[in-house]
Amino acid sequence: MERWREGRPMKHAIAKARQGAAGLAGVLGILAMLIAGLAQMPAGHAAEAVYTVGNYPIDATASNAVEAKKQAIAEGETGAFRYLLKRLVDVTAYKRLPELPAEQVDGLIDGFRVVSEQNSSTEYVAVMDFSFKPDAVRALIQSYGLPFLDRQADTLGLVTAFVAGPDAGGAHATGAKDWRKAWSGLDLTHALTPVALATPGPRRRPRCSSGSPTATRRRSASSRPRSTSRAW
Repeated sequence: MERWREGRPMKHAIAKARQGAAGLAGVLGILAMLIAGLAQMPAGHAAEAVYTVGNYPIDATASNAVEAKKQAIAEGETGAFRYLLKRLVDVTAYKRLPELPAEQVDGLIDGFRVVSEQNSSTEYVAVMDFSFKPDAVRALIQSYGLPFLDRQADTLGLVTAFVAGPDAGGAHATGAKDWRKAWSGLDLTHALTPVALATPGPRRRPRCSSGSPTATRRRSASSRPRSTSRAW
């Protein structure tokens, strides 16, 4: 139980991530639709990757650990499927999205993978990747006459930046790390416009140009006549 208490912050982090990521992911989804639509990609097979919802947080409490895990996964499947529909379907048709029973959603699941998990005697908390059957989901969306897009655009590179106040001190490094971690917790790989986080490299000191004050000072110093003494 002590180990579980120490791990309880994960549940709170998941709740905050779910609230923050939902709004951000929605914005990314809308931008992805616009970018992918403007790209006018040629006809071909739809990208299978978009039918996976990654890093999806789940949690449930029940009378025992087995029931808690079962309930969390079932609720996670339904929630992840809803998330998938909002990724694929045009935002103007959100009000027409179907509400499917858990049994029907379970039939659309192709599989799932546990990213991380914690449990107690009555509670189960985890982060999972849920994969759905592309053909079945595509047919379901088409049966409702919903406009959708399931082709991935080119991968975008993203450089995370964090700016702290002048009195932040060591908080700048911590804030930058947490900001990048927040982005890493999103499902960026399976989005309509996938995003790759750029790896930060070492800082380089800028080289002085010929017109810079530093270069001018150096040149002036080197051009001064040297005083010499000679013994005759």
